[in-house]
Amino acid sequence: MIKLKYMDQLENESQQPNIPRETQPATQPEIPQKQGMPTWVSVLIMVVSIIIISIVTCGIYYYLNSEVVEENIVTELEPELEIESDKLRRIIDLDIGEFRSEKHGFSIELFTTTYPGEKDYYPIKALEWEGGILFSLEHHLMSDELLNEDPENNVSERHFWNIAVKDVNSEKELLDFVKERNGDACVISEKTLNQNNIYDVDINCSTHSMSYIVKYSPQYKKAATWQLGSDSLFFSEQGESFLSDPLDRKIVDTFKFIP
Repeated sequence: MIKLKYMDQLENESQQPNIPRETQPATQPEIPQKQGMPTWVSVLIMVVSIIIISIVTCGIYYYLNSEVVEENIVTELEPELEIESDKLRRIIDLDIGEFRSEKHGFSIELFTTTYPGEKDYYPIKALEWEGGILFSLEHHLMSDELLNEDPENNVSERHFWNIAVKDVNSEKELLDFVKERNGDACVISEKTLNQNNIYDVDINCSTHSMSYIVKYSPQYKKAATWQLGSDSLFFSEQGESFLSDPLDRKIVDTFKFIP
């Protein structure tokens, strides 16, 4: 009896349709989501980036414009530098013998380089400047006014020669040079050719009592002039008494133009 019931039950199960079981979806592991950057960090990065970009931009702008500014400065200063280059001055130590000035184109023979004082001899030196060669006592030359201003207006009139040389192409230019250096009242009275093939030019300047020297060479087309000063500058060191043997005229006679 029991066996029959079991058989019937099996038969009923076999007759039921085969309904598939519902499959449960597989559980997927949860992926952790990234958390967003804090707002203050984003703002800080943005600010730093802006600052860096601004610095780089300003640096490039400054570099490009600095070249232009530098070029403008050089261009503006060049004329001033040229002017200053014409005013280069230097003190020259003198030796007995020939003195040559290549810059001003002349030579002269020196028989002494000292001036006799009451107790000692004072050295005579030369100042080379744009207006000529100025011979005077050393302590007269070593002054700011003399080195930076017009030396002829700041040196003692008693003891100095300032030999100025200029190109002249005619007798008229010679006279113009004489008047320019020695005054409009000056006139040429006589010219005498000396042993150096140079003319000694005598001039009369009614308003002055100074002794003027003028040398002229048509060959070199040059003229030179200077004042001897109210007192002699060069004296023989062998003189028996103070200021007993002036050598100024003897030295003047040795003047030559050089090409």
